Amino acid sequence: MITAARVRALTAPLATAAAAGAAWFTVAALGPEVAVPLPCPLLEVTGLACPFCGGTRAVYALAHGDIATAAGHNAVVVLAVPVLAALWSLWSVRRARGMRGPMVSM
Repeated sequence: MITAARVRALTAPLATAAAAGAAWFTVAALGPEVAVPLPCPLLEVTGLACPFCGGTRAVYALAHGDIATAAGHNAVVVLAVPVLAALWSLWSVRRARGMRGPMVSM
């Protein structure tokens, strides 16, 4: 049975998932140039894409299933997505079970 306390405990993980999902689907649907319409100062001055430009393009490529292109744009994003998904899952399960505090004890 889902109690009000469980719903409150899952509010933060669900809000985080909703925000990340909205950003992911915006970039996937619109493309990196439309989803982030601001000019990149580093790109404008040097002609080099910053990590955020590459990260946005990597998310777009991942959303379309092109892992090799995504890794070419920003390999850290390609490695971070499954790690962050696993950490989010662990966070959600811990909150659903009523566990609080850090996931790793010091």
